[in-house]
Amino acid sequence: MGLFSWRVKDAGSPRTIDPAAYGYVPAAQLRADRAGPAPDFDVVDPLVATGNWPHLAGFLATIPMTSERRFAVLSRLGNAAAGNDGWLRQWLAADPGSVNALTVYAESLVAAAWDIRTSDRAQNVSREQWTGFFRVLRDVPDVCRRAIDIDPADPAPWIALQTGALGLQWSNDEYRALWSEISARAPHSFTATHRAWNYWRPRWFGSLELMENFLETAIAAAPVGSLLTMTRIQMLEEEFRPDGDEARQAFYAGERVNRALSAGIHDAAAGDPGHVKLPYLRHWLAYGLSRAGRNRESMNQFFAIGGYCGADPWSWYSDPADKFTGTRADVTLRWEDAGRP
Repeated sequence: MGLFSWRVKDAGSPRTIDPAAYGYVPAAQLRADRAGPAPDFDVVDPLVATGNWPHLAGFLATIPMTSERRFAVLSRLGNAAAGNDGWLRQWLAADPGSVNALTVYAESLVAAAWDIRTSDRAQNVSREQWTGFFRVLRDVPDVCRRAIDIDPADPAPWIALQTGALGLQWSNDEYRALWSEISARAPHSFTATHRAWNYWRPRWFGSLELMENFLETAIAAAPVGSLLTMTRIQMLEEEFRPDGDEARQAFYAGERVNRALSAGIHDAAAGDPGHVKLPYLRHWLAYGLSRAGRNRESMNQFFAIGGYCGADPWSWYSDPADKFTGTRADVTLRWEDAGRP
């Protein structure tokens, strides 16, 4: 959902099913804290809890430099350090030349800055919050530059800089220069593309035209299986969905949305089954296909998702698990009502 979050009140589905009758994971067994299996997080979370930075460093060294797994772990560690950075300070003191440690530090500063600012709308953020936000965020470029100087080929510090650049209100030209550096080191990165898309949104420093042009160019250049089509589906839902029930029904039935959903299905099928971002695409497909009335295809995504509901768009709702299971029941019963076509 980008940097802001909100809750949508939703009554859920008035109809229910027996999940076991269809091979679904029962509601009581759903995990609302994960989008899908995350074996890397299962490794690093206990190490963070015990402050075992040497093993964290060793584990990160086993992940390829441009892997989305690495970017996801660095971000998770940064979020953890924003709350308790004792282990990170020990790591930096023992190995100040570690690009991984410096990148985690940069990610932690970004997370801490946004914690100070809060996810509230700009007009509701106090002067003291803005002051603290910028004070912390201004250190991010320097930390990233230190990491870049150590290993200019590593894309991680450049990617860590993206959200810092957003908060620091970099100009379009400055951000284009940053994107050029990232593209040269990690072409077609899901993490980098999603962060850049956020920058180009109208609510930040772009426009509908700039945002869409950026994303369509990135998708066209990427191989199928890169999973970048997820962000297109998200973009359509968040930026182009009309108000009003009748207009919304036409939107979900329209060619633009359904073409995006079909491309997403193709992208997911071609993607690495272990890709860390594949579950996120599947959640968006299950949701979007349900809105488009493509019930069996939505069911297929729910089967593939399994027992996880900790992702957008379910997290928009006041009860994510209820929205997830309600939508799952709706598409299944509509498929039954249609004679199981």
